[in-house]
Amino acid sequence: DWERGSYGPAAILYKPSAANSGSNPMNYSYVMYFDGTDGAFEQLGLAYSSDGVSWTQYGTLPVLERGGGVWGNSVYWDSSYVYPATVIYENGKYHMWYSGGRTANSQGIGYAESSDGLVWLKSTDNPLASLGGSGAFNAMGPSGFWNEKRNYTPVVLYDADKFSGHGDAYYFKMWRSGKSAAGDKTIGLAYLESRHTSTGYNENFLLTLSLFLMVLGGFVAVRGSKTIFKK
Repeated sequence: DWERGSYGPAAILYKPSAANSGSNPMNYSYVMYFDGTDGAFEQLGLAYSSDGVSWTQYGTLPVLERGGGVWGNSVYWDSSYVYPATVIYENGKYHMWYSGGRTANSQGIGYAESSDGLVWLKSTDNPLASLGGSGAFNAMGPSGFWNEKRNYTPVVLYDADKFSGHGDAYYFKMWRSGKSAAGDKTIGLAYLESRHTSTGYNENFLLTLSLFLMVLGGFVAVRGSKTIFKK
């Protein structure tokens, strides 16, 4: 089974006004996207709960599947792994940024969106703009950068008021992990100015998103990427 094991939750949504009835997971107070593994691959499943204690798995298949094929194959950048992830509901859509890779889950960050939180469409630009990198498939940084060897664990926050003066004023903020060739482990911060409209992501947003993710690879970047913690 694809979920005979698990490394834990990827993201949990809380819906305080949910009816907690019916077969639609989004009608419940707690919705969890979780890692499922068969010992080789990692994919994302979904479970729901009315109290956060007793959970029901949704369906029998992942809601976000790996790219496909045998382990480590080069057909898809996320052929083996699609975990961990962060999920945000904003303006009528669910947005997911997820870690992925062929031989490890630290080889890049992808994006997917959904109108119902159940059926997800991966971006055709994945891995997103190579995140400042020049690799043939991964979304890690180029040689010498803080995320040259690992680039993953995206955590994204959204605020309609651009965080009301608490830090730099952007709609979206992303924190993520990186590792340099020297073994330094770093948390990076980056910003996204634009937001999507009620009809979906417009062209300007996609271009801005691409730039946002391209500049994450460096210590100094055009759109506010910065290193905030280094170990």
